[in-house]
Amino acid sequence: MKAMPLITAALLGLAVPLISRAQQPGPYGNSSFGMVLQPGPQAPMPLQGAGPAFPGPMPFQGNGPVAPVPNQFQGNGMMGPGQGAYPDYGLTPLPGSAAESWVNGIGNLPIGRDGPIGEELFFYEGPTMIAGGATLANQVRTGWMVEGGGRALLFNREQDGAWVFSTSVAFQYNDGSGKAGTYDYFGLNVDVRNLFRVSGNAAIGYDWFRQGMAPFTQGRDTLRFGFDFGGRFGFSHVDLNVEGVNNDPFNVNNYLFRSHTYGGIAFGYHADYEIPMGGWVFIAGMRTEWGYNWSQLLVTANSTIYDLNILFTFGIRY
Repeated sequence: MKAMPLITAALLGLAVPLISRAQQPGPYGNSSFGMVLQPGPQAPMPLQGAGPAFPGPMPFQGNGPVAPVPNQFQGNGMMGPGQGAYPDYGLTPLPGSAAESWVNGIGNLPIGRDGPIGEELFFYEGPTMIAGGATLANQVRTGWMVEGGGRALLFNREQDGAWVFSTSVAFQYNDGSGKAGTYDYFGLNVDVRNLFRVSGNAAIGYDWFRQGMAPFTQGRDTLRFGFDFGGRFGFSHVDLNVEGVNNDPFNVNNYLFRSHTYGGIAFGYHADYEIPMGGWVFIAGMRTEWGYNWSQLLVTANSTIYDLNILFTFGIRY
């Protein structure tokens, strides 16, 4: 009976310090276990301004006394408002690194460090002259050609030269000559009435600019010349006159037609004059183009033709 008061007094003596300590908030919030969470005098202080944790060495230094990790690129170490532990993006290559060689143009693959990229729209128009000794070439005479498309120019640093990539659509029309005689088409004597060709074209070339790329440099008129090489693929259509048909007042039986795909290659040279017009450039000049075209259009005769195109050129660059 006398042991119970002693036990009760001992428990109350232990509970009072616990309760009084639990009422004191620790540095990490108001917790009933503040005495456990409160750091001791030897505990390290929390880092100020530390960035997010990374599994390995941090590539960038924060505001704290953390030494920068060597990297291929280094920043200037300046901190902008709201950047936290991250430096700015003014990266420069370290001396002697591969990146420095690439930026300075002494690397093996100096890609992506050249001048600006220009964009153009162009239009060609002019006579298309047929050459060659094949049957189809002898059956048609000089016609007319129109072509339109777009071009991308990848300029060098000096902006006086550019690699050129172009795509376009062309239409060519040639009348029949009426002087080459007829040829046998599955037992019929026929000659060519006219020839139509429509093609999609792609080419690559190089251009030189006499006074730099206007209007982005000097802003003066300039001469420009260059060459390109490419291919074409399209659709050809021929109308044929059938000879020896009698009693055909409606011209029904004296006419045949045939269509077929065709392919070709073309080599071109051009010279243009450029005039700055504020934010864009007007282009006008001449283009000479030689082409080789093959197909099975006539079926029973050789359909290979060569063409020489003399074209007036107009365009804009922006």
